[in-house]
Amino acid sequence: MRYLNVTNIKAHALKCSKSLRAGKFERVGQSFLDDVQAEAERLVREINSKFQPPVHPVVDPEEAKFVTGAYVTKAQEILDAAVARIIQAKVQRHPSTGKTLL
Repeated sequence: MRYLNVTNIKAHALKCSKSLRAGKFERVGQSFLDDVQAEAERLVREINSKFQPPVHPVVDPEEAKFVTGAYVTKAQEILDAAVARIIQAKVQRHPSTGKTLL
């Protein structure tokens, strides 16, 4: 299952390259995309682990939904901003070798 929009990740990485690294990089490699995916998944696992009870098992909420569409939209905005920062940080840390972000 695909969780991230690869096209937008590439576009943002190249935008960061242009803005922060004088357009040094012209391509985005698969390893760059894999690293962004791994960081985004780590972020979600971190959120999930924060709310796992230390002693008692989780009481099954069955089919109950607690979150509204507005909350999901707000969470998406926060996650999108976090992924954008992950991408920017990777571009800024990337060594100045070659034309591809790896």
